Amino acid sequence: MLSTTIVLGSLGGRLKAHRALLAASLIASLPVALQAGGASAAAVAIRIDAGSTAAYTDSAGRTWQADRSFVGGVTTANAIRTGPTGTADPALFKTMRYGKDFSYAIPVSTAGTYLLRLHTAELNFSTPGSRQFTINAEGKPVTADLDLAKAPGIRAPWTLEVPVTVTDGTLNLRFLAALDYAQVSGIEIIRKVDPYQLVWADEFDGTSVDTTKWNVRNNWAAKNEIAIDTNRPVNVFVSNGVLTIRSLREQRTIGSATRQFTSGYLDTIGKQSWTYGRFSMRAQLATQQGISKGIWPAFWMRPDDGGVGEIDIMEAIGSDATGTEWNKTHQTIHHDYTVTVPAQAHTTTSPAGGSPSDGFHTYTVDWSPGAMIWSIDGTEVWRRDRTTTPWFDEAFARPFNIRLNQQVGGTWAGTPTAATAFPADYKVDWVRVYQKS
Repeated sequence: MLSTTIVLGSLGGRLKAHRALLAASLIASLPVALQAGGASAAAVAIRIDAGSTAAYTDSAGRTWQADRSFVGGVTTANAIRTGPTGTADPALFKTMRYGKDFSYAIPVSTAGTYLLRLHTAELNFSTPGSRQFTINAEGKPVTADLDLAKAPGIRAPWTLEVPVTVTDGTLNLRFLAALDYAQVSGIEIIRKVDPYQLVWADEFDGTSVDTTKWNVRNNWAAKNEIAIDTNRPVNVFVSNGVLTIRSLREQRTIGSATRQFTSGYLDTIGKQSWTYGRFSMRAQLATQQGISKGIWPAFWMRPDDGGVGEIDIMEAIGSDATGTEWNKTHQTIHHDYTVTVPAQAHTTTSPAGGSPSDGFHTYTVDWSPGAMIWSIDGTEVWRRDRTTTPWFDEAFARPFNIRLNQQVGGTWAGTPTAATAFPADYKVDWVRVYQKS
C-alpha cells in the first residue's frame, strides 16, 4: 500500500516587505522524507511527534520533538492497533493528538514563507464517511472534510504539503472535526535557505535620491515620447520611504525641444551593473482606469555596452474611458531596436478586481544563465530560456544596469487626453538585487 502526499499551492497573501535588507524570498519545494525511499532536505526545520511524550528519531536519523505548543485534544499511542504500511516510520503514525477541536501555536524563527507538512494515517475506520475533519493554517483552510478512510484508505500514510506565510513569528494550526475526531501524527515546519543573497538595495528611506546609487537624468528629451525628464524635486523625490517619479502637464523648453509634459528617469549606469540575479521592485503605478491615457511606467534593464538585449521586468500603459490596459502589465525581452530579431513579449492581467494602481505590488525577474522567470507578487507569470529564445545567450550574458522611468506619450502609450490625471505618480517602495552566493 503506497503513501499519499497532497501538495497544495501557496497559502495566504504575500508578506508585506520589511525595510530590513534581509528580505529574500523563502520558497521551498522539497521531497517528502517520510515516503518510502524519500530523502531529507537540507533546511531549517521544526519537527513535532504529535501525541508523543518523548522525542522520536526517524529512519533518516532526524529528531522529532515531543508534542508541544498545543491547546486542547488528547493523545494516544494506538498501542493495540496495527501501524501503517508504505512508510519506514510506522511508529510516528501510531502516536497522535486527536479531538473535536484542538490547535497548535508553534513559534518560528522569523516571519516568512514556510513549507508545512502534516502527517497522519487512519488506523481505526475502514468505511468512508466515518471520520471527517478540516485543517486550518494561519486562519485559512488547507483541507476540508478530510476523509482518510476514503483516501488513501485504512493504514495508509497521508501527508499534506502546503506553503504557509507567517507574519507574526507564530504558525497557527487548528484541527476541527465534523464527524468523529480530527487527528494529526506529525508536524514539520521547514524554512528552506534561499540560495539568493541580497547584494544591492535602495529602500528609499532618506530624504532625497541616493546619487551614489542612481543617476537622475536632467533635461532629457528622449525620442518616442513627449515629456522632458528632469531632476527637479517636482519630478523626482523621496519622502516617507517612497521614491516618486511624477509626471506633470507643464511646458518646458530645452534647446530646440519644447514639450508640454515633464517626468523623471533614474538609472544605475556607471554606478552598478550585474550579470545574472534576482531583480525586484515594489511599486504602485499611475495607470488608473479611465484617467491615465499616455502614462508609461517601466522597470527595465539594458547592457552596459549598449549592444543587443533589453529586459523589461515591468512595463504598463494607461487607459482612457474606453481603454483596456488599466489592469495589465507587460514583460518583454528585446534583441535589438532595429527589430532584425522580433522581441518576445507577454501580458499579465491582474486578478479579478485588482490592478497595478490599486496598491503596491512586487515585480521580479530571476535571470540565470540560459533562463529568465518573471513573477508578480511571488507568482510566476512568464519564463524564457534557450529553447524559446535561440538568441538568449547572445543578448543576456553580460552586465546590465537598472532603469526606472515614467514616459509620457509615445507610439504605444499614445498621447494624454484632457481626462488624463496629473500629477501622475509612479511610486517605488524599494528596489532590490539578489545574487546566488
